[in-house]
Amino acid sequence: MKGAILMCFLALAAAAVAAPHETYTSEYDNIDLQEVMDNRRLLLAYIKCCLGTGKCTPPATALKNNIGDAILTDCAKCTPTQQDKSKKMMSHLKNKEPELWSQLLAHYDPTGKHAARHAERLEALRKLSTNMKGVILACILALAAAASARPDEHYTDKYDNINVPEVLANVKLLHSYILCCLGKGKCTPEGTELKSRIKEAMENGCAKCTDVQLRGTKTVIRHLMKKEPAYWRELCDLYDPTGKYTKNIKMKAIVLVCVLCVATVALARPNEDSYTDKYDNINIEEILSNKALLGAYVKCILDLGKCTPDGKELKGHIREALENKCGKCTKAQEAGTRKVIAHFINHEPDSWKQLCDKYDPERKYVQKPNQTYPDRYDNINLDEIIGNGRLLVPYIKCVLDQGRCSPEGRELKSHIKEALETYCEKCTPTQRDGTRRVIGHLINHEAAYWSQLTAKYDPSRKYVQRYENDLKVVKAEG
Repeated sequence: MKGAILMCFLALAAAAVAAPHETYTSEYDNIDLQEVMDNRRLLLAYIKCCLGTGKCTPPATALKNNIGDAILTDCAKCTPTQQDKSKKMMSHLKNKEPELWSQLLAHYDPTGKHAARHAERLEALRKLSTNMKGVILACILALAAAASARPDEHYTDKYDNINVPEVLANVKLLHSYILCCLGKGKCTPEGTELKSRIKEAMENGCAKCTDVQLRGTKTVIRHLMKKEPAYWRELCDLYDPTGKYTKNIKMKAIVLVCVLCVATVALARPNEDSYTDKYDNINIEEILSNKALLGAYVKCILDLGKCTPDGKELKGHIREALENKCGKCTKAQEAGTRKVIAHFINHEPDSWKQLCDKYDPERKYVQKPNQTYPDRYDNINLDEIIGNGRLLVPYIKCVLDQGRCSPEGRELKSHIKEALETYCEKCTPTQRDGTRRVIGHLINHEAAYWSQLTAKYDPSRKYVQRYENDLKVVKAEG
Protein backbone atom coordinates (compact mmCIF):
# COMPACT_ATOMS: atom_id res chain seq x y z
CA MET A 1 0.00 0.00 0.00
CA LYS A 2 2.90 2.35 0.60
CA GLY A 3 3.65 1.86 -3.06
CA ALA A 4 0.26 3.36 -3.90
CA ILE A 5 0.92 6.34 -1.64
CA LEU A 6 4.30 7.12 -3.16
CA MET A 7 2.99 6.80 -6.69
CA CYS A 8 2.33 10.52 -6.39
CA PHE A 9 6.01 11.07 -5.66
CA LEU A 10 7.00 9.22 -8.78
CA ALA A 11 4.52 11.11 -10.90
CA LEU A 12 6.00 14.34 -9.64
CA ALA A 13 9.34 13.25 -11.06
CA ALA A 14 7.93 14.23 -14.44
CA ALA A 15 6.51 17.60 -13.33
CA ALA A 16 6.59 19.15 -9.94
CA VAL A 17 5.16 22.65 -9.83
CA ALA A 18 1.42 22.79 -9.27
CA ALA A 19 -0.95 25.15 -11.04
CA PRO A 20 -3.53 26.21 -8.40
CA HIS A 21 -6.64 24.07 -8.48
CA GLU A 22 -5.57 22.45 -11.75
CA THR A 23 -2.70 20.07 -12.36
CA TYR A 24 1.00 20.02 -11.76
CA THR A 25 2.77 21.79 -14.59
CA SER A 26 3.47 19.66 -17.65
CA GLU A 27 6.72 21.58 -18.13
CA TYR A 28 8.78 18.46 -17.48
CA ASP A 29 6.41 15.87 -18.97
CA ASN A 30 8.73 15.43 -21.94
CA ILE A 31 11.60 14.18 -19.80
CA ASP A 32 12.78 10.85 -21.21
CA LEU A 33 11.95 8.56 -18.29
CA GLN A 34 13.57 5.53 -19.92
CA GLU A 35 16.77 7.52 -20.25
CA VAL A 36 16.69 8.36 -16.55
CA MET A 37 16.04 4.74 -15.56
CA ASP A 38 18.83 3.48 -17.84
CA ASN A 39 21.34 5.95 -16.46
CA ARG A 40 21.89 5.01 -12.81
CA ARG A 41 24.07 8.02 -12.14
CA LEU A 42 21.28 10.34 -13.27
CA LEU A 43 18.66 8.36 -11.35
CA LEU A 44 20.75 8.54 -8.17
CA ALA A 45 21.09 12.29 -8.58
CA TYR A 46 17.28 12.69 -8.53
CA ILE A 47 16.88 10.32 -5.58
CA LYS A 48 19.63 11.99 -3.55
CA CYS A 49 18.07 15.39 -4.14
CA CYS A 50 14.68 14.16 -2.91
CA LEU A 51 16.25 12.51 0.12
CA GLY A 52 18.16 15.69 0.96
CA THR A 53 21.53 14.01 0.53
CA GLY A 54 22.65 15.59 -2.73
CA LYS A 55 22.49 18.64 -4.97
CA CYS A 56 19.30 19.48 -6.85
CA THR A 57 18.71 20.67 -10.39
CA PRO A 58 15.72 23.06 -10.86
CA PRO A 59 13.28 20.26 -11.84
CA ALA A 60 14.49 18.11 -8.95
CA THR A 61 14.11 21.05 -6.55
CA ALA A 62 10.55 21.64 -7.71
CA LEU A 63 9.83 17.94 -7.32
CA LYS A 64 11.20 17.85 -3.81
CA ASN A 65 9.21 20.94 -2.78
CA ASN A 66 5.88 19.43 -3.83
CA ILE A 67 6.13 15.83 -2.65
CA GLY A 68 4.34 16.61 0.61
CA ASP A 69 1.37 18.13 -1.20
CA ALA A 70 1.25 15.22 -3.62
CA ILE A 71 1.06 12.70 -0.79
CA LEU A 72 -1.66 14.64 1.04
CA THR A 73 -3.80 15.01 -2.09
CA ASP A 74 -3.17 11.50 -3.45
CA CYS A 75 -1.38 13.09 -6.40
CA ALA A 76 -4.75 14.38 -7.61
CA LYS A 77 -3.09 17.11 -9.65
CA CYS A 78 -0.98 14.80 -11.81
CA THR A 79 -1.43 14.81 -15.59
CA PRO A 80 -2.12 11.53 -17.44
CA THR A 81 1.49 11.52 -18.64
CA GLN A 82 2.74 11.88 -15.08
CA GLN A 83 0.45 9.05 -13.93
CA ASP A 84 1.78 6.76 -16.65
CA LYS A 85 5.38 7.62 -15.84
CA SER A 86 4.76 7.11 -12.14
CA LYS A 87 3.70 3.51 -12.77
CA LYS A 88 6.81 2.80 -14.82
CA MET A 89 9.17 4.42 -12.33
CA MET A 90 7.59 2.69 -9.34
CA SER A 91 7.91 -0.68 -11.06
CA HIS A 92 11.54 0.06 -11.91
CA LEU A 93 12.47 1.07 -8.37
CA LYS A 94 10.66 -1.83 -6.72
CA ASN A 95 12.16 -4.42 -9.08
CA LYS A 96 15.56 -2.96 -9.90
CA GLU A 97 16.39 -0.60 -7.03
CA PRO A 98 14.69 -2.00 -3.90
CA GLU A 99 17.14 -0.27 -1.55
CA LEU A 100 16.42 3.15 -3.05
CA TRP A 101 12.69 2.40 -2.93
CA SER A 102 12.94 1.51 0.77
CA GLN A 103 14.78 4.76 1.47
CA LEU A 104 12.06 6.79 -0.23
CA LEU A 105 9.34 5.00 1.72
CA ALA A 106 11.17 5.53 5.00
CA HIS A 107 11.74 9.21 4.22
CA TYR A 108 8.27 10.22 3.05
CA ASP A 109 5.96 7.91 5.00
CA PRO A 110 7.96 6.65 8.01
CA THR A 111 4.90 5.97 10.18
CA GLY A 112 2.71 4.50 7.45
CA LYS A 113 0.05 7.10 8.33
CA HIS A 114 -0.84 7.91 4.76
CA ALA A 115 -0.89 4.26 3.80
CA ALA A 116 -3.43 3.54 6.55
CA ARG A 117 -5.62 6.44 5.43
CA HIS A 118 -5.69 5.09 1.89
CA ALA A 119 -6.49 1.59 3.06
CA GLU A 120 -9.58 2.83 4.90
CA ARG A 121 -10.76 4.85 1.91
CA LEU A 122 -10.32 1.97 -0.51
CA GLU A 123 -12.19 -0.43 1.76
CA ALA A 124 -15.11 2.01 1.90
CA LEU A 125 -15.17 2.29 -1.88
CA ARG A 126 -15.19 -1.49 -2.26
CA LYS A 127 -18.21 -1.73 0.03
CA LEU A 128 -20.05 0.99 -1.89
CA SER A 129 -19.56 -0.87 -5.15
CA THR A 130 -21.74 -3.74 -3.91
CA ASN A 131 -24.91 -1.70 -3.58
CA MET A 132 -26.92 0.98 -5.32
CA LYS A 133 -24.38 3.65 -4.50
CA GLY A 134 -21.82 1.66 -6.40
CA VAL A 135 -24.06 1.75 -9.47
CA ILE A 136 -24.55 5.49 -9.13
CA LEU A 137 -20.84 6.02 -8.81
CA ALA A 138 -20.24 4.10 -12.00
CA CYS A 139 -21.77 6.88 -14.01
CA ILE A 140 -19.35 9.58 -13.10
CA LEU A 141 -16.24 8.04 -14.66
CA ALA A 142 -16.59 10.37 -17.58
CA LEU A 143 -15.70 13.30 -15.39
CA ALA A 144 -12.23 11.79 -14.92
CA ALA A 145 -10.31 13.90 -17.37
CA ALA A 146 -7.34 11.64 -17.73
CA ALA A 147 -9.49 8.52 -17.52
CA SER A 148 -6.39 6.65 -16.52
CA ALA A 149 -6.70 5.77 -12.85
CA ARG A 150 -3.83 5.32 -10.48
CA PRO A 151 -3.87 1.68 -9.31
CA ASP A 152 -5.98 1.11 -6.22
CA GLU A 153 -6.84 4.80 -5.84
CA HIS A 154 -9.47 6.97 -7.53
CA TYR A 155 -10.03 8.71 -10.82
CA THR A 156 -8.40 12.12 -11.11
CA ASP A 157 -10.46 15.07 -9.86
CA LYS A 158 -8.90 17.35 -12.47
CA TYR A 159 -12.32 18.33 -13.83
CA ASP A 160 -14.29 18.26 -10.57
CA ASN A 161 -14.51 22.06 -10.73
CA ILE A 162 -16.44 22.03 -14.02
CA ASN A 163 -19.59 24.16 -13.76
CA VAL A 164 -22.18 21.50 -14.65
CA PRO A 165 -25.25 23.83 -14.38
CA GLU A 166 -23.58 26.24 -16.79
CA VAL A 167 -23.04 23.44 -19.32
CA LEU A 168 -26.62 22.23 -18.98
CA ALA A 169 -27.96 25.77 -19.45
CA ASN A 170 -26.19 26.15 -22.80
CA VAL A 171 -28.42 24.14 -25.16
CA LYS A 172 -26.15 24.47 -28.18
CA LEU A 173 -23.11 23.32 -26.24
CA LEU A 174 -25.00 20.54 -24.50
CA HIS A 175 -26.32 19.18 -27.81
CA SER A 176 -22.80 19.23 -29.22
CA TYR A 177 -21.69 17.11 -26.30
CA ILE A 178 -24.56 14.68 -26.77
CA LEU A 179 -23.85 14.29 -30.49
CA CYS A 180 -20.22 13.53 -29.62
CA CYS A 181 -21.32 10.77 -27.26
CA LEU A 182 -23.76 9.38 -29.82
CA GLY A 183 -21.03 9.21 -32.44
CA LYS A 184 -22.79 11.87 -34.52
CA GLY A 185 -20.45 14.78 -33.90
CA LYS A 186 -16.82 15.72 -33.36
CA CYS A 187 -15.02 14.93 -30.11
CA THR A 188 -11.81 16.23 -28.62
CA PRO A 189 -9.07 13.63 -27.92
CA GLU A 190 -9.94 13.58 -24.23
CA GLY A 191 -13.60 13.01 -25.11
CA THR A 192 -12.67 9.99 -27.19
CA GLU A 193 -10.49 8.68 -24.36
CA LEU A 194 -13.26 9.11 -21.81
CA LYS A 195 -15.85 7.36 -23.94
CA SER A 196 -13.53 4.38 -24.19
CA ARG A 197 -13.61 4.05 -20.39
CA ILE A 198 -17.39 3.93 -19.92
CA LYS A 199 -17.53 0.13 -20.15
CA GLU A 200 -14.92 -0.24 -17.42
CA ALA A 201 -16.82 2.19 -15.21
CA MET A 202 -20.01 0.17 -15.50
CA GLU A 203 -18.27 -3.14 -14.86
CA ASN A 204 -16.29 -2.11 -11.79
CA GLY A 205 -19.00 -0.03 -10.14
CA CYS A 206 -16.84 3.07 -10.58
CA ALA A 207 -15.27 2.38 -7.21
CA LYS A 208 -12.61 4.99 -7.91
CA CYS A 209 -14.91 8.04 -8.22
CA THR A 210 -15.07 11.11 -5.95
CA ASP A 211 -18.02 12.57 -4.02
CA VAL A 212 -18.02 15.68 -6.23
CA GLN A 213 -18.48 13.48 -9.28
CA LEU A 214 -21.43 11.76 -7.61
CA ARG A 215 -23.20 15.07 -6.96
CA GLY A 216 -22.65 16.10 -10.56
CA THR A 217 -24.20 12.85 -11.72
CA LYS A 218 -27.47 13.53 -9.89
CA THR A 219 -27.69 17.02 -11.41
CA VAL A 220 -27.23 15.70 -14.93
CA ILE A 221 -29.75 12.89 -14.42
CA ARG A 222 -32.50 15.28 -13.37
CA HIS A 223 -31.85 17.59 -16.30
CA LEU A 224 -31.77 14.89 -18.96
CA MET A 225 -34.89 13.09 -17.84
CA LYS A 226 -36.85 16.34 -17.54
CA LYS A 227 -35.48 18.52 -20.35
CA GLU A 228 -33.97 16.14 -22.93
CA PRO A 229 -36.07 12.91 -22.83
CA ALA A 230 -35.57 12.10 -26.54
CA TYR A 231 -31.82 12.38 -26.37
CA TRP A 232 -31.85 10.51 -23.07
CA ARG A 233 -33.63 7.52 -24.61
CA GLU A 234 -31.20 7.54 -27.52
CA LEU A 235 -28.24 7.52 -25.16
CA CYS A 236 -29.70 4.68 -23.13
CA ASP A 237 -30.35 2.64 -26.26
CA LEU A 238 -26.78 3.15 -27.45
CA TYR A 239 -24.87 2.46 -24.25
CA ASP A 240 -27.00 -0.18 -22.55
CA PRO A 241 -29.30 -1.72 -25.20
CA THR A 242 -29.65 -5.05 -23.36
CA GLY A 243 -30.07 -3.58 -19.90
CA LYS A 244 -27.17 -5.69 -18.64
CA TYR A 245 -26.22 -3.09 -16.06
CA THR A 246 -29.71 -1.73 -15.46
CA LYS A 247 -32.87 -3.45 -14.29
CA ASN A 248 -35.35 -0.64 -14.82
CA ILE A 249 -35.66 2.82 -16.32
CA LYS A 250 -34.54 4.56 -13.16
CA MET A 251 -31.38 2.51 -12.81
CA LYS A 252 -30.76 2.85 -16.52
CA ALA A 253 -30.88 6.62 -16.09
CA ILE A 254 -28.41 6.44 -13.23
CA VAL A 255 -25.92 4.30 -15.07
CA LEU A 256 -26.20 6.07 -18.39
CA VAL A 257 -25.60 9.52 -16.96
CA CYS A 258 -21.90 8.83 -17.40
CA VAL A 259 -22.46 9.43 -21.08
CA LEU A 260 -23.37 13.03 -20.38
CA CYS A 261 -20.53 13.39 -17.95
CA VAL A 262 -18.28 12.56 -20.86
CA ALA A 263 -19.89 15.46 -22.66
CA THR A 264 -18.78 18.00 -20.07
CA VAL A 265 -15.23 17.63 -21.32
CA ALA A 266 -15.66 15.99 -24.71
CA LEU A 267 -16.04 19.12 -26.78
CA ALA A 268 -14.30 21.88 -24.93
CA ARG A 269 -14.67 24.81 -27.29
CA PRO A 270 -15.52 22.77 -30.43
CA ASN A 271 -13.23 23.40 -33.38
CA GLU A 272 -10.82 25.44 -31.22
CA ASP A 273 -8.53 22.62 -30.15
CA SER A 274 -5.67 24.09 -32.16
CA TYR A 275 -4.86 27.12 -34.25
CA THR A 276 -5.43 26.87 -37.98
CA ASP A 277 -2.66 25.05 -39.83
CA LYS A 278 -3.24 26.76 -43.19
CA TYR A 279 0.00 28.73 -42.81
CA ASP A 280 2.12 25.87 -41.42
CA ASN A 281 3.94 25.47 -44.74
CA ILE A 282 5.43 28.97 -44.65
CA ASN A 283 9.23 28.89 -45.04
CA ILE A 284 10.44 30.17 -41.66
CA GLU A 285 14.11 30.06 -42.67
CA GLU A 286 13.43 32.26 -45.69
CA ILE A 287 11.71 34.87 -43.53
CA LEU A 288 14.40 34.87 -40.84
CA SER A 289 17.15 35.28 -43.42
CA ASN A 290 15.40 38.23 -45.11
CA LYS A 291 15.61 41.33 -42.91
CA ALA A 292 13.09 43.31 -44.94
CA LEU A 293 10.54 40.51 -44.85
CA LEU A 294 11.10 39.81 -41.16
CA GLY A 295 10.87 43.52 -40.38
CA ALA A 296 7.46 43.71 -42.06
CA TYR A 297 6.13 40.92 -39.82
CA VAL A 298 7.57 42.63 -36.73
CA LYS A 299 5.93 45.96 -37.64
CA CYS A 300 2.61 44.17 -38.17
CA ILE A 301 2.78 42.53 -34.75
CA LEU A 302 3.81 45.78 -33.07
CA ASP A 303 0.92 47.65 -34.77
CA LEU A 304 3.43 49.79 -36.64
CA GLY A 305 2.66 48.55 -40.14
CA LYS A 306 0.27 46.68 -42.41
CA CYS A 307 -0.39 42.95 -41.94
CA THR A 308 -0.51 40.16 -44.49
CA PRO A 309 -3.22 37.50 -43.88
CA ASP A 310 -0.72 35.20 -42.17
CA GLY A 311 0.69 38.10 -40.15
CA LYS A 312 -2.79 39.02 -39.00
CA GLU A 313 -3.45 35.39 -37.99
CA LEU A 314 -0.18 35.28 -36.06
CA LYS A 315 -0.86 38.57 -34.27
CA GLY A 316 -4.31 37.40 -33.22
CA HIS A 317 -2.91 34.47 -31.25
CA ILE A 318 0.35 35.76 -29.76
CA ARG A 319 -0.94 36.76 -26.33
CA GLU A 320 -2.97 33.57 -25.81
CA ALA A 321 -0.10 31.41 -27.05
CA LEU A 322 2.22 33.07 -24.55
CA GLU A 323 -0.18 32.55 -21.67
CA ASN A 324 -0.97 28.89 -22.41
CA LYS A 325 2.56 27.90 -23.47
CA CYS A 326 1.49 27.41 -27.09
CA GLY A 327 -1.11 24.91 -25.86
CA LYS A 328 -3.13 25.13 -29.09
CA CYS A 329 -0.15 25.18 -31.46
CA THR A 330 0.36 22.41 -33.99
CA LYS A 331 3.71 20.60 -33.92
CA ALA A 332 4.89 22.68 -36.87
CA GLN A 333 3.90 25.87 -35.06
CA GLU A 334 5.69 24.81 -31.87
CA ALA A 335 8.89 24.07 -33.78
CA GLY A 336 8.62 27.32 -35.73
CA THR A 337 7.97 29.32 -32.57
CA ARG A 338 11.10 27.96 -30.88
CA LYS A 339 13.17 28.75 -33.97
CA VAL A 340 11.82 32.31 -34.28
CA ILE A 341 12.27 33.08 -30.57
CA ALA A 342 15.85 31.80 -30.65
CA HIS A 343 16.55 33.97 -33.70
CA PHE A 344 15.18 37.11 -32.06
CA ILE A 345 17.03 36.51 -28.80
CA ASN A 346 20.34 35.86 -30.54
CA HIS A 347 20.17 38.14 -33.59
CA GLU A 348 17.44 40.75 -33.13
CA PRO A 349 17.59 41.72 -29.43
CA ASP A 350 16.08 45.18 -30.00
CA SER A 351 13.04 43.78 -31.82
CA TRP A 352 12.76 41.04 -29.18
CA LYS A 353 12.65 43.66 -26.42
CA GLN A 354 9.92 45.60 -28.25
CA LEU A 355 7.84 42.45 -28.66
CA CYS A 356 8.29 41.53 -24.99
CA ASP A 357 7.41 45.05 -23.87
CA LYS A 358 4.17 44.91 -25.86
CA TYR A 359 2.97 41.37 -25.18
CA ASP A 360 4.59 40.54 -21.85
CA PRO A 361 5.73 43.75 -20.12
CA GLU A 362 6.03 42.01 -16.75
CA ARG A 363 8.08 39.16 -18.28
CA LYS A 364 5.71 36.58 -16.80
CA TYR A 365 5.85 34.26 -19.80
CA VAL A 366 8.93 34.90 -21.93
CA GLN A 367 11.43 33.75 -19.37
CA LYS A 368 10.85 30.07 -20.02
CA PRO A 369 13.13 27.01 -19.88
CA ASN A 370 12.94 26.74 -23.68
CA GLN A 371 15.38 29.68 -23.76
CA THR A 372 18.04 27.52 -22.15
CA TYR A 373 19.27 24.02 -22.80
CA PRO A 374 17.87 21.28 -20.52
CA ASP A 375 19.63 21.26 -17.15
CA ARG A 376 19.00 17.61 -16.34
CA TYR A 377 22.73 16.83 -16.63
CA ASP A 378 24.01 19.94 -14.85
CA ASN A 379 24.83 17.91 -11.74
CA ILE A 380 27.31 15.65 -13.53
CA ASN A 381 30.72 15.66 -11.84
CA LEU A 382 32.90 17.36 -14.47
CA ASP A 383 36.06 17.08 -12.39
CA GLU A 384 35.66 13.32 -12.31
CA ILE A 385 35.26 13.16 -16.10
CA ILE A 386 38.07 15.59 -16.94
CA GLY A 387 40.42 13.83 -14.56
CA ASN A 388 39.76 10.38 -15.98
CA GLY A 389 40.77 9.77 -19.59
CA ARG A 390 38.69 6.60 -19.76
CA LEU A 391 35.59 8.68 -19.02
CA LEU A 392 36.50 11.73 -21.10
CA VAL A 393 37.59 10.02 -24.32
CA PRO A 394 34.24 8.22 -24.90
CA TYR A 395 32.46 11.60 -24.71
CA ILE A 396 34.88 13.08 -27.25
CA LYS A 397 34.49 10.11 -29.60
CA CYS A 398 30.71 10.39 -29.32
CA VAL A 399 30.82 14.06 -30.30
CA LEU A 400 33.19 13.26 -33.19
CA ASP A 401 30.89 10.45 -34.41
CA GLN A 402 33.67 7.96 -33.74
CA GLY A 403 31.98 6.01 -30.95
CA ARG A 404 28.78 5.28 -29.07
CA CYS A 405 26.98 7.96 -27.10
CA SER A 406 25.60 7.87 -23.56
CA PRO A 407 22.34 9.82 -23.00
CA GLU A 408 24.23 12.87 -21.76
CA GLY A 409 26.67 12.52 -24.67
CA ARG A 410 23.79 12.63 -27.15
CA GLU A 411 22.39 15.70 -25.40
CA LEU A 412 25.76 17.45 -25.57
CA LYS A 413 26.30 16.58 -29.23
CA SER A 414 22.86 17.87 -30.24
CA HIS A 415 23.64 21.38 -28.96
CA ILE A 416 27.32 21.89 -29.83
CA LYS A 417 26.85 23.58 -33.20
CA GLU A 418 24.18 25.99 -31.98
CA ALA A 419 26.07 26.73 -28.76
CA LEU A 420 29.18 27.50 -30.78
CA GLU A 421 27.35 29.84 -33.16
CA THR A 422 25.46 31.67 -30.39
CA TYR A 423 28.36 31.87 -27.94
CA CYS A 424 26.58 29.56 -25.53
CA GLU A 425 23.59 31.96 -25.43
CA LYS A 426 21.20 29.27 -24.20
CA CYS A 427 23.58 27.70 -21.69
CA THR A 428 22.71 27.75 -18.01
CA PRO A 429 25.33 29.34 -15.72
CA THR A 430 26.47 25.84 -14.76
CA GLN A 431 26.79 24.82 -18.40
CA ARG A 432 28.65 28.01 -19.30
CA ASP A 433 31.12 27.50 -16.47
CA GLY A 434 31.54 23.83 -17.38
CA THR A 435 32.13 24.72 -21.03
CA ARG A 436 35.00 27.03 -20.11
CA ARG A 437 36.60 24.37 -17.93
CA VAL A 438 36.31 21.68 -20.59
CA ILE A 439 37.67 23.96 -23.32
CA GLY A 440 40.59 24.89 -21.11
CA HIS A 441 41.34 21.24 -20.42
CA LEU A 442 41.16 20.26 -24.09
CA ILE A 443 43.42 23.11 -25.19
CA ASN A 444 46.01 22.39 -22.52
CA HIS A 445 45.89 18.61 -22.28
CA GLU A 446 44.11 17.15 -25.32
CA ALA A 447 45.38 19.30 -28.20
CA ALA A 448 44.89 16.58 -30.81
CA TYR A 449 41.25 16.05 -29.88
CA TRP A 450 40.70 19.81 -29.70
CA SER A 451 41.97 20.15 -33.27
CA GLN A 452 39.58 17.40 -34.43
CA LEU A 453 36.63 19.04 -32.70
CA THR A 454 37.46 22.42 -34.22
CA ALA A 455 37.83 20.86 -37.67
CA LYS A 456 34.44 19.17 -37.36
CA TYR A 457 32.35 21.95 -35.86
CA ASP A 458 34.13 25.10 -37.09
CA PRO A 459 36.40 24.18 -40.02
CA SER A 460 36.70 27.80 -41.16
CA ARG A 461 37.36 28.91 -37.57
CA LYS A 462 34.61 31.49 -38.04
CA TYR A 463 33.35 31.11 -34.48
CA VAL A 464 36.51 30.01 -32.72
CA GLN A 465 37.97 33.41 -33.59
CA ARG A 466 35.17 35.01 -31.57
CA TYR A 467 36.11 32.91 -28.56
CA GLU A 468 39.85 33.36 -28.91
CA ASN A 469 40.31 35.84 -26.06
CA ASP A 470 38.27 33.70 -23.69
CA LEU A 471 40.11 30.58 -24.75
CA LYS A 472 43.42 32.21 -23.98
CA VAL A 473 42.14 33.19 -20.56
CA VAL A 474 40.94 29.67 -19.90
CA LYS A 475 44.27 28.33 -21.07
CA ALA A 476 46.07 30.61 -18.66
CA GLU A 477 43.81 29.44 -15.85
CA GLY A 478 44.65 25.80 -16.67
